[in-house]
Amino acid sequence: MDENTDSMTPAEELKHMRELYGMKRSEFCEHFGIPIRSLQHWEIGDRKPAPFLIFLIRKVYDLEQENKYLQECIDTLDRQNDELKALIKSQANTQ
Repeated sequence: MDENTDSMTPAEELKHMRELYGMKRSEFCEHFGIPIRSLQHWEIGDRKPAPFLIFLIRKVYDLEQENKYLQECIDTLDRQNDELKALIKSQANTQ
């Protein structure tokens, strides 16, 4: 995560997580299977989500970011592999 969320209220942290995802409430709810009314109540602070829920959303976010990074690494390695194959093939054709 990009900042310390320990000092945030549950409402602030949920809004922050949704902003990190860059999602509207409806998109965020669909992504996590949360009823939209629940998220609305949590974000305005008149109800509090179970602490484990915020923990799980944070973990999912971290894992999704790690997966994006790993996919970028795989894509880079695939590109480099293709370039090496092309180089080897062109060298074999010149000999």
